[in-house]
Amino acid sequence: MRHRACLDDDWRFALGHAADPSRDFEFARDRSLVKSGEARGAAGVKFDDSGWRRVDLPHDWAIELPLVQREDREFCEHGFHAIGPDYPENSVGWYRKRFSLSQWFPDKPGSGQHTSAAGRSGSRAATPLRHHPAARWWIEFDGVFRDSVVWLNGHRLGRHASGYTPFRFDVTDLIEPSEENVLVVRADATSYEGWWYEGAGIYRHVWLLRVQPLHVASTFVTSVARAGAAWVTARTMIRNDAEEVARFTLSSEVLDPAGQRVARVRSRPLLLAPFSSMEIAQKLRVRNPRLWSCEDPALYRLRSTLDRGRGVLTDEHHTTFGIRSIRWDARRGFFLNGRHLKIKGTCNHQQHAGVGIAVPDALWEWRLNKLKEMGSNAIRCSHYMVAPEVLDICDRLGLLVMAENRLADVGPQFLADFETMILRDRNHPSIILWSIGNEEHTIQWSEAGERIGRTLVRTAHRLDPTRKVTAAMHDRGLGAGFANVVDVHGWNYIHVGDIEAFHRRRPDQPIIGSEEGSTVTTRGEYADDPERGYVSAYDRRHPKWGSTAQKWWKFFAERDWIAGGFVWTGF
Repeated sequence: MRHRACLDDDWRFALGHAADPSRDFEFARDRSLVKSGEARGAAGVKFDDSGWRRVDLPHDWAIELPLVQREDREFCEHGFHAIGPDYPENSVGWYRKRFSLSQWFPDKPGSGQHTSAAGRSGSRAATPLRHHPAARWWIEFDGVFRDSVVWLNGHRLGRHASGYTPFRFDVTDLIEPSEENVLVVRADATSYEGWWYEGAGIYRHVWLLRVQPLHVASTFVTSVARAGAAWVTARTMIRNDAEEVARFTLSSEVLDPAGQRVARVRSRPLLLAPFSSMEIAQKLRVRNPRLWSCEDPALYRLRSTLDRGRGVLTDEHHTTFGIRSIRWDARRGFFLNGRHLKIKGTCNHQQHAGVGIAVPDALWEWRLNKLKEMGSNAIRCSHYMVAPEVLDICDRLGLLVMAENRLADVGPQFLADFETMILRDRNHPSIILWSIGNEEHTIQWSEAGERIGRTLVRTAHRLDPTRKVTAAMHDRGLGAGFANVVDVHGWNYIHVGDIEAFHRRRPDQPIIGSEEGSTVTTRGEYADDPERGYVSAYDRRHPKWGSTAQKWWKFFAERDWIAGGFVWTGF
């Protein structure tokens, strides 16, 4: 059976150096590809890290650095902290963790101790159980900023460039079942990806996953509700990583919000060749379903089990989903479960005051609850994949989500990141729209951009045919570009271009206000104070492209063909 342990606790941390290998624990890119298991310096197994600082994850070392006063634009990308090209001594962080499998997978079921993110934040539990010699092992990173290299027991696992997408490594051949393991991460935050505070470090959860050779690799659950029932389609990808052919059956059960089984289907006996995969599609009927909505975010679970015969189960996999319908109408806006709903959303970055990007799950829950309390029914993930716990919370609270790709391009890395977002998150009922990118100045109105956009939209439709695709666009153009290929037009700021002329020209294309407002305020100040740089919090100041809430929301509310909007920003 599968078991997942959280590796967040008890790391050792030290700053390296981005420009001088002698001050970076002997790390040099041209010498880091050494013989197998012989990583040098801080990447090595025998390195003495006893003098390093102890930290728990999530961790952001940039938020701890001094603030410096600089006027160059690029420097503000790091929030005016002393990190970046001019501060190589602060721009690389090393993390080392020692662990034994017996911590989470003791010899006897129920013995020993394990840690999980749920132990601190109420999310995503892990279960202790004994080690199985034929198991497959994975180490999963939900997010590291940035440009990270990972080693296990002196073996270089690989490199991951993006600070916003998850990644994982199969460590089956490298992990030591009965000895201490040493996991090492080097993160280089010298360069930035966005134009906001981005932080530095292992700022999301890290997991150790164990599965049997025959296991569920992924699931995709869709549903259609009508006439007092819902047809649920479960597409289950099965993987066999054993040396022999696997004979098995797949059972899929739907559990209602109370945990009661309401539908079940079992496959015929199946055969799967060694080291291969197969997808199985099954349909289940759910009577009188509770539809997921903002007012009643009812969540169902799909329980998938693999049976090798005689009651021998090799895997049990759970997928949370919701039964609901969404529809975009070019004249009347957005519909959830057949009912018109005006989207009242906020754009949100992930960082938070005091903790930077190392936001605990409980703080995310507090933030999203506050947004819903004030009347918001949606969030836009600006402008990257968020932590999976954020979407879990949106599912539970009934907050709609516009999920956004970091960079609209089709090079192997960028296309893989886009696919990762959709494949990881497509079971979340809260997500109503995929965005291929935000304000791509150079390409969004170009012929090249139209070709890129077409590839991204086609990719999204292939991986998830149930949702529409948009792009958050500004600097209006009515010729070539993203607007010709997206399903829903994402309009950033009504002062940038003529949205009504665009609607007249393309009356068949739904429109969402993907970004609006951008008022400039100082919290708790109710009069301008030029000497201190404070401006009134009464929502009166905005840049030339923005609007006050009174203006833009009145404009949106009076036009049914605008599905709603996302104010910049919620937090």
